[in-house]
Amino acid sequence: MENTNKNNQAEQLEHLVNELEAMSDKEKTSQKPFSGSEHVRKVDILNLPPRKEVHQKKGWIKVKFSRPFVRFLLVCVLFIMIIFGTYYYWGDDILDIIKQL
Repeated sequence: MENTNKNNQAEQLEHLVNELEAMSDKEKTSQKPFSGSEHVRKVDILNLPPRKEVHQKKGWIKVKFSRPFVRFLLVCVLFIMIIFGTYYYWGDDILDIIKQL
């Protein structure tokens, strides 16, 4: 039974391909001038875009950070934390020294 299904599928596919070839031959021989009232969209089923492109979610912004940039941000954050920690610990003493100058 499985073998007959495969043969049946193969025959159906051959039939579809033959129909497509016959249709494309007819289209080549009978060139109709384009009229604006026709809104028929023709899709070439053998030349479709990849599924990844079709189903890609749009609207998401991807931001990539390079390692040097991430390292720079880390150093900046650590530097700011050290400054705030120093001010918290010695803030009054630093202000007194600045006033004396």
